Amino acid sequence: MLVSAAGLAAMTTLGAHSPYWQPMLWLGLVGIGSGMFNSPNTAAMMGVVPAKRRGIAAGARVLLQNTGAVISIAFVLAVVTSAIPKSVLFQIFSGLHSGLSDAKLQPFIANMHTALWVLAATSVAGTIVSLMRPSGSRARAG
Repeated sequence: MLVSAAGLAAMTTLGAHSPYWQPMLWLGLVGIGSGMFNSPNTAAMMGVVPAKRRGIAAGARVLLQNTGAVISIAFVLAVVTSAIPKSVLFQIFSGLHSGLSDAKLQPFIANMHTALWVLAATSVAGTIVSLMRPSGSRARAG
């Protein structure tokens, strides 16, 4: 999760004229961090659940994961689109932003950076929570 947090924090350096390789690199870092965390975390969760309850646990895990994804998308869109005129948002989201001045794009970019910082902080908080769980041997013994 720290790798993902670093990628999200690095994305706050992006601007209107950032070269394409930068978002590709930072999104790749977020994806790598997610892959490094999700599989071992899922294995750790399923490892402490009795075999006859793993279907229920897997369903609950996926439910919570998908709910978190939907909430984070709603949060990001709410933050990014706040205080930006609808005409500018339409131009940005329809791909017609080439005619927009940097001054019109700046609030969108600033709001995106705010949302990314919150997501990075959430990843750091998730890291702390994950580190607080008992190790596999202690969890099985209990």
